[in-house]
Amino acid sequence: MTTKRGIRIWEQREPNNRMTFLIIVLYTLAGLLSYEILRRLPKTSLIFFSIAPILLTAWWIYAAKGDAHDWISWMKVYTIACLACLVVVMRFFKVFPKKLGFLGVYCLVILNISEIVIKCSIPPVSIPTILVGIAGVFLVFTLPTPRAMAIQEEGPHDFLYEMPYAWIFGYTIWDFGFVLLLFPTLLANQTAMLLAPLIVALWNNKLYFQSRVISLAFYMMMGFTSPFFIDLGTISPWNNALYEWGIAIISLAWTGSHFISKRMN
Repeated sequence: MTTKRGIRIWEQREPNNRMTFLIIVLYTLAGLLSYEILRRLPKTSLIFFSIAPILLTAWWIYAAKGDAHDWISWMKVYTIACLACLVVVMRFFKVFPKKLGFLGVYCLVILNISEIVIKCSIPPVSIPTILVGIAGVFLVFTLPTPRAMAIQEEGPHDFLYEMPYAWIFGYTIWDFGFVLLLFPTLLANQTAMLLAPLIVALWNNKLYFQSRVISLAFYMMMGFTSPFFIDLGTISPWNNALYEWGIAIISLAWTGSHFISKRMN
C-alpha cells in the first residue's frame, strides 16, 4: 500500500468483473443490514457514533501504519459520525428544541458536501474534477431546508427528510463521480454504499437521508478500525478519460438542471 497525491492507494488487482459484482452485492447487503440494526438500537447507536470515534482515534492513527488517510477521509469520518450521532439524539432523546437540531443537521450536511467541493478544487486538479466540484455547489444550493425534516411520532421514530428524487439521484451520481475521479480503487465498495440508501429511497424517499448517514458512518468507522474491511473491496481502477469526462458532465448537467428548475418554480 502506498500514497499518491495524499490518497491511500492499495495494491491494484487484475480486473475481475465477477469479483467486482460480488463485492458490490456483499457491501450493499452490509450497508442495509447495518442500517436496519443501528436504526432500531438507540443506545447502541449513540455509543457507537459518539464515544467510539473518540476512543478509537489513537487506534485509527496506528492502523494507518505510516500511510496516513487522505485528509478528506479524516474529515468525513468525524463529520458523518457527528451527523449520525445528532440524528440518533433527535430521534430518541429530547435534549434540545427540534428546530435547533434540524438546523444543526442541515449545517452538517452542507459541511459534508463542502468538504468534497474543497477537495475537488485543490491542485493538482483536472477539468472533470472541477466540474464535479461545481456540481457539489449546485447540490448545496438545492438541498431541502430544515422545514423538510421531521421525526416520526410513532414506531421506530425515524428521522424523516423530504428529499426529492431529483436531488437524491443527483447526489448519487455526483458522489459516484467523486470516487471515480479521486478514489478509483474504492469504486466497488463505495458504489455499494450509494446503492444501499438508494434502495431504501425507492421504497420511501423520506428515509434516504437517515439510511445514507447511518450506513456511511458505519462503513467509514469500520474502514478506519480495520483496513481489511476496505482492502477486501478494493479493485483495479477501470476509469479512463472517457468515463471521467462522462460522469463529470452528467453530474453537472443533472445538478445544474435541478438548480435551474428550482429557481424557475
